[in-house]
Formats: sequence, C-alpha cells, structure tokens
Amino acid sequence: MQESNARTLRGVSIAVVVLSVLAIAAFLIGAVAVGVFGAFAADPSLYGNGISLEGYDHGQYDSLGPEGIASLVGLSIGIAMAFLVWGLLCGATSLIAGILGIRNYNKPEKLGAMFGWSIAGAVVAFLSGRIITTILLVIAAVYAHKLRNPLPAAYAQPQPVYGQPYQPQQPYAAPQPPAGQPAPIAQPYAAPQGTTDQHRNSSDQQQPPVR
Repeated sequence: MQESNARTLRGVSIAVVVLSVLAIAAFLIGAVAVGVFGAFAADPSLYGNGISLEGYDHGQYDSLGPEGIASLVGLSIGIAMAFLVWGLLCGATSLIAGILGIRNYNKPEKLGAMFGWSIAGAVVAFLSGRIITTILLVIAAVYAHKLRNPLPAAYAQPQPVYGQPYQPQQPYAAPQPPAGQPAPIAQPYAAPQGTTDQHRNSSDQQQPPVR
C-alpha cells in the first residue's frame, strides 16, 4: 500500500511540475509582451489632441487630453503586469511543491515540507485561476499525509501472496489421549443378541431328528 501511494505521489508531482513550467513560461512571455507594449503605449504623442467624451458640463463638452490617456493606459498596463508577476510567483510555488514530491516521494520523513508547499501551492494556484494544478496539488497533499502517517499494522488488510502453492486443509483428526496414557483398544463388533438366537433356532429346526 505504501509503495502504491508513493508511486501515485511521484506521478502527480511530475504532472504538477510540467503544468507549473508551462504556466511560468506563459506568464513570463505575457509579462515581456505587456512591458514592451507599455513602453510604446505610454507615449502621450501617440494620442494627438486627446479624445472628446460624451457628456455636457456647464456648456462645455468633456475631453481627455493626451497625458490623461497615457496615464490610463499606463495604469492598465501596471494592473496587467501585477497580475502576471503574481502568476509567476504562484507558478514558482507549485513548481517547488512538485520538485519536492519527485525528490522525496519515497522518503516519508521528508514529506513534511512537501505537504506544506502543496497546500500553499493549491491556494495560490486557485487564486491565479489554475484549477487543474489546484486539484493535483490537493491530491499530492493527501498522499503525502498518508505516507507520513501510515495505518497501524493491526488495521492493514492482508494482501494475497501470488505464486504460493495451494495447501489443502487437513481433515479432522480424532482427539489423541494425553501423553503417558495408553490409547484405548478398539472393541470388536458384536452382533445383536436377538439376531444370534434367531439364527440358532432356525438351524435346530432344519436338522432332521436322529432315529
């Protein structure tokens, strides 16, 4: 049972590492793209004289100048960059949990750190929208807990041993006398008394009388 749980933990940890690497790569590429776009879009000269907004206030139409537009674009880029950096941190957390699971899947005494990183990784992965990674990290935490706290031997179910030759059960044997006492002697079979008498009477009737 422990060996099966260890193999399951190793397989789940490998899947977590793969998904974490892909997530880190995606967030990193997104951060680079947003940074390049932000450096280009934050230039006020790109927006000319600004834009007019729908509305009317004291006889004048509202408008937004180039600097205001550039500020709004910069704010949006900053929010996007913060989300991408958060995703990178979440991916790194789940990656550490997966690496610890691969390295220590057969070392129950070292799975305490992996259990804690799995719980933390599941929380941050959920907050970053990575549902599959969240489920895998929860499963990894469950199996790490099982390996750290195995069931006592009294509660373990016996497993069949394959390849062992079949041993037939011995027939019931009569109880043996205690040591030092002679075994009882079997009595010969005695015919019923009534049957013997009837046989003698029939024999006497069949013999002819002596003259």
